[in-house]
Amino acid sequence: MTSRQALWQAIATVAVPSAVFWSAVFVYEFNARTASEGWLWLLSVCVVLFALPLPLAIPIYKRYRRAPRVIKSPRYQGFLAAFFGALSGGCAMDLLHSRDRWQLLFKSTLCLTMLLGCVVQIQYAIKAIKALVRTEPM
Repeated sequence: MTSRQALWQAIATVAVPSAVFWSAVFVYEFNARTASEGWLWLLSVCVVLFALPLPLAIPIYKRYRRAPRVIKSPRYQGFLAAFFGALSGGCAMDLLHSRDRWQLLFKSTLCLTMLLGCVVQIQYAIKAIKALVRTEPM
């Protein structure tokens, strides 16, 4: 893995879950308060708490930089693609039962995320097939 890929992988490993969690806390607390009750203070606390685990990306980066990337089998990647495709289809069927705008937005975002997972797994399966073709003796 190149150093750039390792850096982005380490940042994504640490920053994305932290950002999702603290933005959910901010939205929940912001909805519980009125606009005049100090939302700027709440935002600054969430930003500081988001930044606290970011130094953990350094040892993760070093580990990713050293380790070679393991390519899973095409059958495994195909199974995951089918799984994510089925989940996306189930979410798409559930879109018909949305009651309001927010529920429709949440379910459509979930459906598109599962569809994106399906597409990514198909790309990984294609890479795994190409890697197998290159390594097979003739």
